[in-house]
Amino acid sequence: MNEMLKIVIYLLAISLLGCGAGGNQNPIPQGVDLTYIYGDWTEIQANCQPSSNTSLAEYYKTVKIEVRLDHVLLVRKVYSDDNCNTEKNEISDWYDTKWFNGPSGLLNSVTANLTYVGLYTSSNHTINKVNSSERNLKVMFIFKDELLNYYEGGLINDIDSEGYPLGTTQPTGIYE
Repeated sequence: MNEMLKIVIYLLAISLLGCGAGGNQNPIPQGVDLTYIYGDWTEIQANCQPSSNTSLAEYYKTVKIEVRLDHVLLVRKVYSDDNCNTEKNEISDWYDTKWFNGPSGLLNSVTANLTYVGLYTSSNHTINKVNSSERNLKVMFIFKDELLNYYEGGLINDIDSEGYPLGTTQPTGIYE
């Protein structure tokens, strides 16, 4: 009986370690649901925005969004004009992600603190890491009518006290 108990405890310990009982590997807090937004999204409508680097006369549109549990990849087309007509290049920005629930009462919404890691190169699956806190973003995703509504930044009336978008204005982009 004593030997059988040891075997049961051993098997239980192995199964718990396999489930993650040895540490918290899940970047998603309890109660945050990514079911509706997880995946790859392609732009159907996106705003032309000025670059955060004010020394460059560049504008961009976020044309693709890849949402994963631990990161968000924003693929952006860069333009030389404020109407986003003259394309210069395309960049892929990799962000580590901390997820939060969206505002109460707003269904299928999550907010995220995106910490910029660097440029992603898809041809060899590498990230050119950059230490730049100035490119961190506070964003919101809302899944509505089978589309992903993406909010980035906003005016003082469009963000909460911590700087997260409220989702009360036109989204930065809409994706399918």
